[in-house]
Amino acid sequence: HIGQANNWRHCEDCGSNLNSDRIVGGEDATLGLHPWMVIFRAARRSVKCEDKNPSCSGWAVLGECLRNPSFMLANCRFSCNSCPPATGQQFWSCGGSLISSQFVLSAAHCFKANTVIEFARIGELDLNNNPDRGNGLTAPSPQDIPIEIIINHPQYQKPCTRCNDIALVKLSRPAILHQFFVAPICLPAYPEKDMGFPVSQFQGKLGIATGWGITDVDSGTTATVLQQAQLDIQELDFCRKHQRDYPDSSMIICAGDGKDGKDSCRGDSGGPLMLSDNFEQKWFAVGVTSFGNTICGASGSQGIYTSVYHYINWIQANMKS
Repeated sequence: HIGQANNWRHCEDCGSNLNSDRIVGGEDATLGLHPWMVIFRAARRSVKCEDKNPSCSGWAVLGECLRNPSFMLANCRFSCNSCPPATGQQFWSCGGSLISSQFVLSAAHCFKANTVIEFARIGELDLNNNPDRGNGLTAPSPQDIPIEIIINHPQYQKPCTRCNDIALVKLSRPAILHQFFVAPICLPAYPEKDMGFPVSQFQGKLGIATGWGITDVDSGTTATVLQQAQLDIQELDFCRKHQRDYPDSSMIICAGDGKDGKDSCRGDSGGPLMLSDNFEQKWFAVGVTSFGNTICGASGSQGIYTSVYHYINWIQANMKS
């Protein structure tokens, strides 16, 4: 069972979609094509919800809010969920990838101190239509599931502003999986074995980025229907310039042709960059959308993606704990 699998490599059902052989780039996705896609609904707070001590969030994850409530409420009240309620207008925020029935992979920069994530929506295609229809099928209504905990990488923004831009989100309850419409994507734990090629051969392959077109987390501007685009995974000048900011260039993956930048504008922050394996056309999330050129569509721009393979051990450890 997908939701109970201790290790996604042993889960036979990850990465399968309704019509794996029909992916095309740059337009609306079709029903059942990306059943792992998640979109977050957020609202703004009137004040920042952030503790001064950077260790607070880690202590909260380890259960200190329950073990030492007096200390934690005095020093880490925001990390223990004692935050003021959101008062601002709701908006669609970042994207993410369902990687088990109860965990979503996204980007750390999506979860700001002055916003609260109301819920994660799973099983969505068209934000304006319910139910979604296509391919002769009618999908069940999307699932809106509250968040139990958001685990940003402990070294996020260290030693560079965009370093370690990855987050794991645990849902308050497992998503109801569906053969066609809600299913997790695979993760590249052992690429050569699971995908048929090593990480070094990601370069030059054609990846797929998906999302509702959210390029500005603050504005929440979206497309109505889930978008998809084919992207060349390659290191161009834009990429090499930003690689210098990272202590290890393998922390990121660069994708896009660098000609007009439009491809990098189709995905959401936190959404996946995907590759298919060489065996069964199962799909793997190899990257998490981190950033691109601040001017969407600028010449020479690429999308920069956090490398999922680089963080596999961190992901697995936090899913188990």
